[in-house]
Amino acid sequence: MKNLYFRILSKAVNHYTEKGYTFPFCFSSDPLSPSSWIIVTVHRFEGFSDPSDNAVLYILEHKNGLDKGIVIDAYGPENDNHITRFLSDVPRKFPMQLIHTEAQRPSPHV
Repeated sequence: MKNLYFRILSKAVNHYTEKGYTFPFCFSSDPLSPSSWIIVTVHRFEGFSDPSDNAVLYILEHKNGLDKGIVIDAYGPENDNHITRFLSDVPRKFPMQLIHTEAQRPSPHV
């Protein structure tokens, strides 16, 4: 997957939704198998004025080749434990790379 950069979370969500990433993840009731999914890319968004306004957009594809979805979680102590636990067990298709949304280029700090 080509590495894309977005300044605004909603634009990234719209882009991936238009590409068919619409699987309805539900972490509170449905037991999902992390080993059935692959994280294909990650976008991190940092709030311009509020440090608690940080989010991470995960782009996932199911190993069945049919289902694709997005997961949004807060970055840092505000994250959702159910989502974090699930995503920590999902394999990644790429090495982790953090992006500064203001500069729109890879961060030297990993």
